[in-house]
Amino acid sequence: MGFTMETMHEIWDDNLGERVEVGPDREGLDLVELRLRDDESIRAHMAFPVGMARLVASAMLACAEELENPLVVVQPQKIEKESYE
Repeated sequence: MGFTMETMHEIWDDNLGERVEVGPDREGLDLVELRLRDDESIRAHMAFPVGMARLVASAMLACAEELENPLVVVQPQKIEKESYE
């Protein structure tokens, strides 16, 4: 008999009850999976290789910074191949 432990991070909208789940994909493909859920179903789903997930997270943070501080210019980063594989 085998056991598997899964760790999932959940970000809740306390007013609407919706949440974003972030964790390893459920198919065991070593992908980072994002799921937008409400009380009834998965409304959106995306999965990324680890390197791509890091770039998406970085882009989201840069976008949030730009939206919060429109006069701040975020410099693009040069990504070497080894850093996203």
